[in-house]
Amino acid sequence: QLCVSLFWSFPVALVATELSAAIPMNGGRILWAQKAFVSHPWFADMLAFIMGSLIALHALIDLAVYPGLVRTYLGQATGGECPEWVGFTALAIAVVLNLQDLDLVGKALVIFGACVILPFMVIVVEAVPLVPAGYEVMLQSTPRIDYAVLLSTVIWNNSGYDICSVSAGDIDDVQHTLLPAMGLTCLLVAIQYMVPMALGTVVDPHFSHWTNGHFSEVGALAVGEWFRDVMAVGGVFASMGLMNSRLRFAAQNLASMAQLGLLPSAVGKTLESGAPVVAVLAYAAGVVALVVMDFDLAILFEVCAVICCGMIIAEIFLFLMLREVAPELDRPFRIPFGTAGTALVLLPAVVVSAVGVALNRLEAVAALAVVVAAAAAAAAAVVVV
Repeated sequence: QLCVSLFWSFPVALVATELSAAIPMNGGRILWAQKAFVSHPWFADMLAFIMGSLIALHALIDLAVYPGLVRTYLGQATGGECPEWVGFTALAIAVVLNLQDLDLVGKALVIFGACVILPFMVIVVEAVPLVPAGYEVMLQSTPRIDYAVLLSTVIWNNSGYDICSVSAGDIDDVQHTLLPAMGLTCLLVAIQYMVPMALGTVVDPHFSHWTNGHFSEVGALAVGEWFRDVMAVGGVFASMGLMNSRLRFAAQNLASMAQLGLLPSAVGKTLESGAPVVAVLAYAAGVVALVVMDFDLAILFEVCAVICCGMIIAEIFLFLMLREVAPELDRPFRIPFGTAGTALVLLPAVVVSAVGVALNRLEAVAALAVVVAAAAAAAAAVVVV
């Protein structure tokens, strides 16, 4: 977790901050691709289409996880299995919220975040006295580790810093507010994952117990039986918050593609609130389809991780390209060390991404190759037409 945060998440956040401040427009990596290859418009549009398509697929897979997580956590709170309509209701709430003003979505996410963090703070305080005994038991455990699943999960947990670039045009004074916001986010995410996990594995050092939603049981062990329900409700808020944020940025990605002529203009239709209504509803339909088809979550996580790692490598390449071909860009924030030095700083992120692709099953890598090929073919058709 610490290694991925330092050598993968933090460099990606720096890249997203520099380019979002330099190109403060909605679109993110799509715009970066077009700007990097502006002298080759056909290739620029094709690359932008591929990047946008991969972002869309990654977001769809990601979003399909959250209705199931809401059901899992509510089931823990109620002591039974929640029906499928509960997950769809959570999705409907996210859709309604995302059709409102972006500022309202942001305020709702702050509330969701506070409801998630507070229960973990209680667990951390209560778990400290349990460290000596639990640590001895944990050292005697010899878990069988599936490194592909482990790295996929950690990458999934630490991804998303660059997604803010999709809505860079909606951020007030992005040149000055994004850097401190991104730095604080990196710090909070790293602490929020590492500290509770470190103490949680001391509270329950038996690794075979750890499955989806197990922190509810950790809360019960550390604080008391009543805290299981508190953690379960916190898990619901976490899932709702992530679903809301991912849905808005994913929809904005599709809308930006439409506004740049890479998708039909109807996809970019917005309400008076500025919400991309067609894109939001399209994602909702796609999530329902994936949930109904009941895909294996482990495979989805791996495909998601492979796509994410592939995009990070491409993103860093585009970043270095823009340093060379667009030196005239006004960069309110600039990663120091020059282009060569910056490349060395970003090298660990490329290595982690490459390892993330290499460790995953062949099916996940093959799926990414098929998607890229299909997106390239579709992009060629779009550009030609």
